[in-house]
Amino acid sequence: MSEQSEFVAQGSLLRPGLLGRLTRLIFGLICTSFVWMVLMIGPIRLVRQFAEVQGFWPWVIAAFYLFPYVINIGLGRSWGQWPRIAVLAGVLVFTVMDYFSSGQLLGPWLIGFLLLWMFYVFLHLAVSFLAAGILATPGCEMRALPYLYGKLTGRPVREHSCPVGPLAALDRWESRKRL
Repeated sequence: MSEQSEFVAQGSLLRPGLLGRLTRLIFGLICTSFVWMVLMIGPIRLVRQFAEVQGFWPWVIAAFYLFPYVINIGLGRSWGQWPRIAVLAGVLVFTVMDYFSSGQLLGPWLIGFLLLWMFYVFLHLAVSFLAAGILATPGCEMRALPYLYGKLTGRPVREHSCPVGPLAALDRWESRKRL
């Protein structure tokens, strides 16, 4: 997790090429599909049917894995594992609330919390990936919104190399092919 706080000065990283931008757009559309699913099915209906929705638990696992990167890199923080610990604390609190209110461990309070949290994670990722693909943001897609802010205000923005996923390797490969 120490790689989450390794920001570099603006202009230090290469901008992605066409393949890197397309990959970011595809990842953005994948994250958008989760957000769209929540909006189309409806949060209340999802709370009622959460355990039966096919393929929902992989989204939970992905959100849990990616959450510290979304917060630390996306917001420019160095909180390490604390965002993940905060989610676990929320899971514990809402599990207890569900147990005492309905006798279930996985009840409406916990499911509502998970849905709200995952909606934020995947909405943030979707907007970041799509913006990174459109703007050709150098480095990690989580810096796309600060990059856009810097472009609009003329202020320098720190960049960050992607610590997870295939994008950093893809950008390096593509930059070698362009030279």
